[in-house]
Amino acid sequence: MSRGGTSDGEYSSYAAAERCPRITISGELNPMSAEDASFVSGNFILEHAYAEPLLSEKSNQDFRLWRLEPSSVFYVGGFGVKAQWIDPSEYLKAKADIVASGAEALVHELNDEKHSADLEAATKHVLDIHDALKISVVHLDKLGVDFRVERKGNIVEEYRIKYRIPATSVEDAKSELNKLLQEAWEADNGLTFDGSYDVKPAVRKYAQSAS
Repeated sequence: MSRGGTSDGEYSSYAAAERCPRITISGELNPMSAEDASFVSGNFILEHAYAEPLLSEKSNQDFRLWRLEPSSVFYVGGFGVKAQWIDPSEYLKAKADIVASGAEALVHELNDEKHSADLEAATKHVLDIHDALKISVVHLDKLGVDFRVERKGNIVEEYRIKYRIPATSVEDAKSELNKLLQEAWEADNGLTFDGSYDVKPAVRKYAQSAS
């Protein structure tokens, strides 16, 4: 079985549903104005040509576009580790992170088996955790990267590691990630020099669950 052309094995390695951030939006549905509907449908048809018979202004189908006006927004950051209500006005003002277009691919790459030693080194030398059973990257953006660490006792923790310099593009994010992993590798192999690793990247533990 596959989802969007991706096998279950590939999908579960970096985007299993229970691990992905998600939101539930409640509110009131109202028909779009003719002007807004024309703009939205035109852009949608550019990406999804098959929808033109339904959305075209020349269509004789009884089909209308509606706008959801949020009254409540509930955010879940992943299975059992983080959930909170978000102010609808703040949600409506939010803009996509500048790294968003490449974030999923980067997360996928970092969770590949070839980077397992890199993640282990970063967990030991940046997070100061030496009993990790499983390590994965769950999210990254222009400011940093989030690690999920599973430890003994069914403990799951999530940490934010801040980049030393905020990224201004996907390439910048790749560069900051490479620096982070390179520093951890050097520390793991005893290649540090006087003062070279005295100041570690900023870390914040933001979630923990235990069963």
